[in-house]
Amino acid sequence: MRCVPIVTVAMLVTVTSACRHAAVSSDWPNGPVRLIVPFGAGTSSDLAARLFAPLLATQWGQAVVVDNRPGGDGVIGAQAFVSARDRNTLLFAPTGLVTTNPLLHDELPYDPARDLMPIVSAGRPSIGIAAAASVGVATLTDLVAVVRPRPGRYIWAGTPGLPELVFRGFLKLEQLDMKHVAYRDIAAAVQDLRAGRVHVMIAAVPTLSPALQRGAAQLLAVTSRNGTGHVSTVPTASDAGYPALTVDGLFGFWGWRGMSAELREQIAADVRAAAADPNLTARLARVGFVVHAGTPSEFADAVAAQREQVARIARIVGMNPPERKRGQ
Repeated sequence: MRCVPIVTVAMLVTVTSACRHAAVSSDWPNGPVRLIVPFGAGTSSDLAARLFAPLLATQWGQAVVVDNRPGGDGVIGAQAFVSARDRNTLLFAPTGLVTTNPLLHDELPYDPARDLMPIVSAGRPSIGIAAAASVGVATLTDLVAVVRPRPGRYIWAGTPGLPELVFRGFLKLEQLDMKHVAYRDIAAAVQDLRAGRVHVMIAAVPTLSPALQRGAAQLLAVTSRNGTGHVSTVPTASDAGYPALTVDGLFGFWGWRGMSAELREQIAADVRAAAADPNLTARLARVGFVVHAGTPSEFADAVAAQREQVARIARIVGMNPPERKRGQ
């Protein structure tokens, strides 16, 4: 783009801004974009990433490839992203990688405050609590009544990060004794929920869908403040009498350490344009994923708010908040 001289100050500012954006756009991306997802195929993050990918590929004029790197509470995927040191690689992940993982892990192979740069939110998946059909419960109150007199008998699993931490807080407050099983790939936990080998699971509703759709599991409640539109009969945890379980999931796009503010703004604008696609919003809404793409500053503020929420839940569970544990 060639900028011609303009005499008025106002128009000069406008053209200068356009030139700056054009310079950033022409420099990025300069090849296929890799979108690392730290969870396996079939999870909510994977589903959302694969719907965003073709829309972003059209905007960027480059292929966008989803690269699943499950395991280690998302740590493996985050480490792969940080280690890539590639300007054409982005991370698509929940905020728990920077708000909750510092609490769950004494040491991390990445610096949550510096290595993962928040670019833009993608949306909020409804987090659900589901019980295997074999447990024979329909509500959270039923679950408490069944589990309490049988300590250690029932097994639970959850998506690493905030959902897992929230459920631990629930068990602590209700004085319930359940066995926790950690999974490298949360999709395997869903399979075990369907088979009744896992009795209770907390995860994003899109992740739980394979078990819910086949009637192998019952959705007891959702943790979001406003519920989930596609399952209007399912109560929120707060409405069910368990406000401590109230939490909103949040996914987004992350960049590398030192990514310029201009590039973050550009990518955020492109994601907002993709998020406006009615087919994308409709398909994700059907599985309880509310699409929302804002600005880099809005995403950063949401991360900070969730970090405070994590600290409060951590105190219930009896853990030190992340900022104390890591000296942040």
